[in-house]
Amino acid sequence: MATHAPRRLGFTLVELLVVIAIIGLLVALLLPAVQKARENGRQLQCLNNIKQLATAAISHDSSKGQLPGLSQFVKRQGNAGNYANVDYSTADRKFTVITTSATTPSQLAKVFGLSWAAVLLPRLERGDIWDSIVQPPDLSIPVPMPAIDVFVCPSDTDVLTQPEVAGLTYSVNSGAWDRDGNNFLYKTGTGDTIDNGVFFDLAQYARQSPPAKAPVMRIGNIKDGAGTTLLIAENVHKTYVSSSNAPIFSWLAGGEYIVSGSGFKHSPISSEQELGFVWVVPPGGKTSPDPGDTMNSQERINGNINQLADFDPTIPRFARPASNHGGGANVAFCDGHGQYLRETIDYIVYQQLMTPNGRKCVDPMDHTVATGAIQAFRNAPPLAEKDFN
Repeated sequence: MATHAPRRLGFTLVELLVVIAIIGLLVALLLPAVQKARENGRQLQCLNNIKQLATAAISHDSSKGQLPGLSQFVKRQGNAGNYANVDYSTADRKFTVITTSATTPSQLAKVFGLSWAAVLLPRLERGDIWDSIVQPPDLSIPVPMPAIDVFVCPSDTDVLTQPEVAGLTYSVNSGAWDRDGNNFLYKTGTGDTIDNGVFFDLAQYARQSPPAKAPVMRIGNIKDGAGTTLLIAENVHKTYVSSSNAPIFSWLAGGEYIVSGSGFKHSPISSEQELGFVWVVPPGGKTSPDPGDTMNSQERINGNINQLADFDPTIPRFARPASNHGGGANVAFCDGHGQYLRETIDYIVYQQLMTPNGRKCVDPMDHTVATGAIQAFRNAPPLAEKDFN
């Protein structure tokens, strides 16, 4: 009678290990593709956010006859001298809006100018938040400000890990760097101009004694073409927490917040690092700045950063586009279209994209200077699409 070997019903250990190895290999091969697909989705959502913000800014320009300021004072209901001001609750780490009475430039020095992002709230379908800023039911009660999705890139991990701070990924084109250390340049023959950029710190002009006249910018004044003038860019390198573990800014306002003893105070100095991105006039006839820690220093797009150690609101080092997408950053132009700006872009091309009238750009330190970098900027050939695509 014929005999048969017993039928094997399971896997051997070797076969099981082979299957596990094959599965592991497939996962290793597929995971980068999945992660890349997810990042592509986040990058697309970020670009959509920027285009929404650009559309809101263009709508504001059409309605009000000018673009918002980088920051500006906003009045609240009640007495004519009531202004919306910014405070911070150390207990729950939330920015709040309070009321401050101010009638003189010296009193306004203690009031924060609200950001361009805050001013756009009514055109971003968040009129409820704007009303709570300008028309609260009770002026004596601080109003906490929430995180807002359209203000945050989904790849901005710095913001996403601390949503209670109500962060802001995006910055606006605020022209040439217009500070000399702690000094804001605004007098005749110095400062920024409508040929240099698009958004200006209106609050800084109002704080001067006597108040100075701020540049008024609208999209119709752009000489170099709205489609080739930057409006908004992402910048994930803006720091939110200082070395003293105090937040520096939110979408509500930029400035400087200081821990003092057991309490908390604020000093509304330059907000250009937090709310804007700039171009720099490098010294010594150079056409692009070197990285460093001076008022003439600026990292390249997506350049290196050590936030807690190196962030300083009085220098422009990190006031430029930066993203976590790799290879560049999302931007929107003054005609509303968005695109990905590569990080290898030539600095003169970057400056041309920022200046609404590059042929008449000026050095904020001295408008009469027409040599070195300013000469190179003015004499650069007209932009071609290949220069920045």
